[in-house]
Amino acid sequence: MFEGEKLLGWFMYYARVGEVNEVLQLTARGDSFDRVLQRLLVDAWRQGATALRGRLDPHHVQEYSDRHCWFRREGAWTLVHSRHDDVVSAIERGAAEFTRLDGEWWLRFLGG
Repeated sequence: MFEGEKLLGWFMYYARVGEVNEVLQLTARGDSFDRVLQRLLVDAWRQGATALRGRLDPHHVQEYSDRHCWFRREGAWTLVHSRHDDVVSAIERGAAEFTRLDGEWWLRFLGG
């Protein structure tokens, strides 16, 4: 998503009319998160989604709440292990971003 020549952020989701759509990634630069989230919600509505589902970055709970998003914990938690303390530290601080494509989530789409 651009504002003029400036990249604000982007999103990817698996669009299906009349179904819950799976959000793969939602990323924004600086203070643009709410604008990118709003664009995602409008785009999904126009594509015929009944709802969106995906991972939540806890840093943006307020923006989700302001857009009347409901929260529900489903599925497994994330387990992280590394021999490198700086990698674990970056994940714990929220300085590393993981999408649903970085794990095994995508495997359930194989075979149908």
